Amino acid sequence: KEREGVSEVILEDLSRVDCLTEKYAVEADRAYKWAEAIGQSLLYANSTGKTPAVLIILYNDRNDCSYIKRLYKATENLNIRKFFTGDMTYEEAHARAAICLISDGM
Repeated sequence: KEREGVSEVILEDLSRVDCLTEKYAVEADRAYKWAEAIGQSLLYANSTGKTPAVLIILYNDRNDCSYIKRLYKATENLNIRKFFTGDMTYEEAHARAAICLISDGM
């Protein structure tokens, strides 16, 4: 159920939620745009009453781990759900993100 939603939902202010689910307002972006994804997800959540979420797209970029660590550090006191995907399965993307965090002791 978490992965089912409506894409490109236009809000009253004409901004577009990448995906709106029953529970989440999701902003999808490449890993290097992690900070922008946080801000947009917070705006969309505030506008919809949903929980903010980011879908971070990984593409075997050598900097992906650095971006993932920054994402987690920036959101450690925020209730933002994090999802990962990319040129791999959903499960592999989440495993890759976990490895990045474990390797840093987070």
